[in-house]
Amino acid sequence: MEAKKKSNSLDSPLNFGNSRKKRGVHNKRKKGKKGATNVL
Repeated sequence: MEAKKKSNSLDSPLNFGNSRKKRGVHNKRKKGKKGATNVL
């Protein structure tokens, strides 16, 4: 379990960073579109 946890911890940051980056772009795009719609 400890080994798995360590592996997960190492994979988590990399995966999280990638997911966060992709999600951030998606979120920013969606938010921008939503914001524009709201403003309009």
